[in-house]
Amino acid sequence: MKKIVLTGGPGAGKTAILELAKRQFMGKLAIIPESASVVFGGGFWRHESLAGRKAAQRAIYYVQREFETLVAEEGHSVVALCDRGTVDGAAYWPGGADDFWQELKTTKAAEYARYAAVIHLRTPALEQGYNGQNPALSQTFPRSK
Repeated sequence: MKKIVLTGGPGAGKTAILELAKRQFMGKLAIIPESASVVFGGGFWRHESLAGRKAAQRAIYYVQREFETLVAEEGHSVVALCDRGTVDGAAYWPGGADDFWQELKTTKAAEYARYAAVIHLRTPALEQGYNGQNPALSQTFPRSK
């Protein structure tokens, strides 16, 4: 099974693309939800402490891996479209990306090798109509230029 990651900042169009793909390829494509939404929506604590932030990122990483494993083992789809992937956690890890890979006993190269493609969408600039006022999103990202 091929896995394709759709990633990027808030307002970049991930949700719209996932919805279109779901309608267009219904039954032929597995859509793997964003693990952070599953983890935090399921009640995982959002502690701002170092330990809390690391625990959350580890949980997100392992939930993502298990979603991907489940889809592959069930074998119903030849392609899985992931709303983010295992690599995303490196951007949120308090000790930096190298520490993230070490903590999870993997490498950036190994994680990228798990995916057939990674599509990175950019959040539009204010001049392009995105004002960043989505109350459902709590992330902040640098704006595209």
